[in-house]
Amino acid sequence: MDAAQLIDQIYGEDIYASFDGTGLDEDLQGWGGHQFLLQVIEKTQPKLIIEVGVWKGRSAIGMADKLKELSSAVPILCIDTWLGAQEHFQDKFRADMNRSAGFPRLYDQFMFNVISRNHQDVIVPLPVSSLAGAQMLRKMKVKADLIHIDAGHSYLEVKSDIEAFWPLLSDDGVLVFDDYGIWGGVTQAVNEFAAEKSIPLIGSHGKALMSPSRNLRFSTKLTKIATGKWAPK
Repeated sequence: MDAAQLIDQIYGEDIYASFDGTGLDEDLQGWGGHQFLLQVIEKTQPKLIIEVGVWKGRSAIGMADKLKELSSAVPILCIDTWLGAQEHFQDKFRADMNRSAGFPRLYDQFMFNVISRNHQDVIVPLPVSSLAGAQMLRKMKVKADLIHIDAGHSYLEVKSDIEAFWPLLSDDGVLVFDDYGIWGGVTQAVNEFAAEKSIPLIGSHGKALMSPSRNLRFSTKLTKIATGKWAPK
C-alpha cells in the first residue's frame, strides 16, 4: 500500500489538495542528529514506517529524503496530536507553538513543511493520540517494519507507547527510540521493557534500538552518533 492509498483508506479524500497554508513559511525547527535513524532505513529497507511524535516534521522529512535516495516510496505514517507536550507551555516554547486563540498551529506547519519539500507522496499524517493511533492501526491489521518513537518523555508515556506499538512491528521489524540516555523516563521505560522481554538492546546517548526478531543481525556505529541539536527557525 502506498501513501495515496493509505490516505484514501483513512480519510477518503486527498488531504493535501485541500490544505491552505496561507500565512505560513517553511519552519523545520526540531530535533536533529537522526543519522542513526537513516542508517536503520538503509539497512532494513522497510515497507512501512510509523513515526510516533512528529512535531513539525523534520525527522519525517529526513526519512522521506532517505527513502527517495534509495529509490523507495514506502509510506511514513506520522502520528501526533500536534498539540505539543507539557513542556511546551513554558515561556521559552510559546513562540514555537504559533497559537491562535490558544490553539497550536503545529499541524498546519507540519503540512506546509511536507508540501514545501514535495513529500506528499510518502508522508501520511494521522492527527490522534499515540494510543488511539495504535488501536486504529491494529483494527486495520497494519504491521510496520520500522517504528520511531519520539512522543512524550515521561516514564508512563513511553511505557504505554512501547506496549501499544510493539505488537504493530513485523516479525523482523525494528523499534527505534529517540532521547534514550537523555530523558530519564525514556531510558527507564526502554530498559525495563528490554529486560522484561529478554530482548537485546542497542543503546547509546540519544538513540536506542530493539527488535522482536531473535535472528536479526544489526550492526551500526551507534556509539558514534552525537547528541542532536535544537535547530533554529
